[in-house]
Amino acid sequence: MIMSKYLLIISIVLSSFSNAQIIENDSIPKRSKFDISCECISKIDRSEEREKQFESVGDCIREAITQKQMSEGLAEIMKKVSDTLKSYEKSEKDIDTLIVSDDSLSEKLIIDASKGYDELERQLINDCGAMNSLLNDTAEISSENSVSKDKKALKAYNKGLEYYQKGNFEKALEHYKKAVKEDKKFAFAWDMVGISHRQLGNYKESVKAYKKSLKIDPRGKMPLQNLPIAYRMLDEWEKAADYYRELIRFYPDDPEGYYGLGQCGKILKDYDMALDNMIQAYIKYQDTGSPYVKDAGTELNAIYSLLIDSGEEDLFMRYAEKYGMTVNKD
Repeated sequence: MIMSKYLLIISIVLSSFSNAQIIENDSIPKRSKFDISCECISKIDRSEEREKQFESVGDCIREAITQKQMSEGLAEIMKKVSDTLKSYEKSEKDIDTLIVSDDSLSEKLIIDASKGYDELERQLINDCGAMNSLLNDTAEISSENSVSKDKKALKAYNKGLEYYQKGNFEKALEHYKKAVKEDKKFAFAWDMVGISHRQLGNYKESVKAYKKSLKIDPRGKMPLQNLPIAYRMLDEWEKAADYYRELIRFYPDDPEGYYGLGQCGKILKDYDMALDNMIQAYIKYQDTGSPYVKDAGTELNAIYSLLIDSGEEDLFMRYAEKYGMTVNKD
């Protein structure tokens, strides 16, 4: 269920006061919002439609925010209760019931599931292995060698996936290498060798792995998505643009190729390339409910600012009109 802002009003009544036990703040779990949401994302059913998976990501983020705000609010309440009890420890009065009420608590118990949503989402995209795997889990079996029939290779590959989703890229790489050693034509395993190398900053090794995958399957979606990223990290933007064009050629409905080519256009100062592709990426991300739509919007704003500085604002307006976009200049 998608949650909006709602106010929780809590009354605490303690009876049989002499037998009451107070929960100390230290007993409240101290897991971060990132840990809670990343674990939740790792459990999303990958067999569901992509739109449903993205909805589930949003639910995981809101749930983590809600849990954290709730635990912090309750910790404040328990502290107030504990302090009140201690103030009565020296009292000679026989107290059976205590009502703790403090107007200052009301603000802390307003659970706003949207507070910090964008920041947490960006952190998950950058650092959560399960989120990264989900967003890149778009590879399609396009050749007989995409998936291996070798049992040892498959076992090593699946073990690598377990480590990758946990963010342990070194151990994941170790198992993916075992998989391609058992089956040198296991395209998906070569893809994950490349992705793991990229996560570890080994960009040249990453390029080699992706190219081996593409020799096996030239239509491989995952290497076509990730090879240009490795080239970008090596500051080879023209080569990156070439592979984004290949991605668009084989997968014209996927926004990733347009987004990447739009970024290349911005860096190469080819603003026709940048606008034509980034606007298409924005529209396609929006249509699928992808969280990457915010990134595309940020890129468009950056391109717009560059064009204003260079006196080419009309170029932006022409492409906006071409794709039916309304530009708010405020």
